[in-house]
Amino acid sequence: MTAALVSAFGVAIAADSSSTPSAAIFVANIHGYVTVYPLGSNGDAAPISTIEGAATQLGSPEEITLDSKGNIYVTSEVWNAGAYAGDSVVVFSAGSKGNASPIATIGGPHTRMRGVHSIAVDSMGSIYVGAIEPAPAGVRIFAAGSNGDVKPRADIGGSKTELQGASGIAVDPKGTLIVANLSGLPTGSGVLVFPAGADGDLRPSATISGAKAGIDWPAGIALDPLGNIYLADAGRHGSPASIRVYSAGSNGDVLPTVTISGSNTGLNGRTVRGIALDSANNMYVTSDGHDSTESSITVFKAGSNGNVKPMAVISGDNTGLSAAVGIAIGPYRGTH
Repeated sequence: MTAALVSAFGVAIAADSSSTPSAAIFVANIHGYVTVYPLGSNGDAAPISTIEGAATQLGSPEEITLDSKGNIYVTSEVWNAGAYAGDSVVVFSAGSKGNASPIATIGGPHTRMRGVHSIAVDSMGSIYVGAIEPAPAGVRIFAAGSNGDVKPRADIGGSKTELQGASGIAVDPKGTLIVANLSGLPTGSGVLVFPAGADGDLRPSATISGAKAGIDWPAGIALDPLGNIYLADAGRHGSPASIRVYSAGSNGDVLPTVTISGSNTGLNGRTVRGIALDSANNMYVTSDGHDSTESSITVFKAGSNGNVKPMAVISGDNTGLSAAVGIAIGPYRGTH
């Protein structure tokens, strides 16, 4: 008998039900570590696992994702005199905890990765990384199993792409790339879509942007199994933080089908950082207050819309959350 696991980006994975691991919430905390919580956590819940220490090679972890085997991919930034330097993708084996050494580290001048702000892994294990530098900003794509100072097998970037800041990346089962793009271009910030196999300076196959779309400061993106697009909007420039959902195949200046925002959501006055979905399409967002250490994970029930209360909020001293940005839901192969 088999059961279906769903990755952070909605890719279904068949697994034997007798050995299916439990799912968990994985969070990248910029202050140097990763925390893990069981699904169903609420309140001031302590993590069941923390990846932290000199051996991890984690500088400032910002984004996180998992592959179908439960391996953990974390973007790690290192700053030198105010500039990006030594940025990398650090990969940990499933179940890693404590001062664990990575099983792979992708970094170096050939990778063309500085200012790494987003990551995704597709069903074939290819690794997609959003990088601001060196110019042009874009999405670097690495072959499955990449390690070391390796060249990307594809590099999407240039004026035609409209990519300026890939703040979130998702890949559907067909290999279509969906990017939350933070942009100062005339089209404004929004969502850009590129076909499977895209490479170089090419125009997006679809763009969601404009007054109706209402995208201000995109901070993260996720897909459900039907291809609907879930966008975390940070809440800047006077706009409140929100979650916006767009129908699969959307293009142009389109209204979202769902907007979660308002005083009951617990997101008012906060900055949303990342978003992930579980297999039931419940929505998990990281956010922080005026002090970036005041981080939390807010959970909304699938189908929520409007000024709704969350079903759970993970927050407090015991959580270990501090400047939490990236969030992913995936199989947990460690022990409690």
